[in-house]
Amino acid sequence: INPFCRDAYYNMAVICYKQKRYDSAIKYFKRAHQLEQNDISVIYRLAEIYALKGNPKEAGKYLKKLQKIDPEYPTVCLQKMISASSKMQ
Repeated sequence: INPFCRDAYYNMAVICYKQKRYDSAIKYFKRAHQLEQNDISVIYRLAEIYALKGNPKEAGKYLKKLQKIDPEYPTVCLQKMISASSKMQ
C-alpha cells in the first residue's frame, strides 16, 4: 500500500469491514483518517464499527468529530446504534 494514499487505506478498510474483520478495518480507517482528517466517510465508518463492536465511548468520540465537521450530517441512525450498543453492556 502506498503509505500516502488515503484511497488505498480506505479500500482495504472497506474490504475488512465487509469481511467483518473489524479490528483490521479500524486500523486501515484510522490510517486513512490520519491522511485526511476531515473525511466524513472515514469518520462515520469508525463510529459505526466501534458501535458494532459494543464500544459506545469510542463511537461517540468519532460521532462528535463528525458533527463538528458537518453539523447537518445525518447521524440519527448512528446515534441509535450507539445507544443500543451501550445498553447491551
